Amino acid sequence: MSDGVDLAVSRALDVLPDLFRLMSQAASQADTEPLTLTQLRILALVSVSPQLTTGLAAALGLTATTVSAAASSLVRRGLVRRLKDTADRRTVPLVATATGREAVIRARQRQEHALRCLITGLSEEEAAALAIGLGALGEALRGQCRSRNTANLQQHHLKEA
Repeated sequence: MSDGVDLAVSRALDVLPDLFRLMSQAASQADTEPLTLTQLRILALVSVSPQLTTGLAAALGLTATTVSAAASSLVRRGLVRRLKDTADRRTVPLVATATGREAVIRARQRQEHALRCLITGLSEEEAAALAIGLGALGEALRGQCRSRNTANLQQHHLKEA
C-alpha cells in the first residue's frame, strides 16, 4: 500500500463514525420519533418508487430481516404503507406515504444544513479536494456494488441450472 492509501484509510476510519453520528442526529432532529439512518435510507428509496424488502436489503447491504423490522416500524408510524399485489400475494411492495416523503425531505434538509456548516469552515481548496475525493470514493463504491451484484446474479443463475 502507498502512503496516500494508508493515510486515506486511516482518516476515513477516524472521520466516518463522527460523520455517521452527525447525519443520524441531523436526520432525527425535531421529529417526535427520530428516524434511524437505516429507516431513513429505506424511506428515501420507497419515496422514489415501490420496493420489495429483498430489493431494499440488496440495495442497502442489509439482511431482509433487518429491512423488514425497520419497514414495520415505518408502517406503524404511518410513513410507509404496504401495497397489495393481487398477481402474487407473496410479494408486498413498500411505498412511502405523503407523510413519509415529507419526513425524507425534512431529514435531508437538516443533513444538508449540518454538512454545509462543516464544509463552510473549510478553505475553497479543501472543499474542492473533498468534493473530488468524495466523487472518486462514490465511483469506487458504485463499481464495487455493480461487481457484487453481478457476482450474486451469476451465483443465482448457477443455482437455478
